[in-house]
Amino acid sequence: MLLLQGLSPQIHIHSIDDLSLLASISWNTEAGFASLAFSGDGLQLAAVEQESRSRLIVWNWQEVKILTFLGSCALSGCCRCVC
Repeated sequence: MLLLQGLSPQIHIHSIDDLSLLASISWNTEAGFASLAFSGDGLQLAAVEQESRSRLIVWNWQEVKILTFLGSCALSGCCRCVC
């Protein structure tokens, strides 16, 4: 996995066996990502933005499809919204 910072950074996911590119995920964030984690079965990827909003995004990385998107209000516990 490679993390890039700057305008619309990308997350690149490579095969362990031959280092081929399996997926490339772009997200409109300027500061990059503070944290990444795969689900236990490896099918989902969670990322937290490094920006002050600290949004959490969960992707089905194989389909590059967003499954869950939580804004900073939901992460801080001040409300129960999905932003």
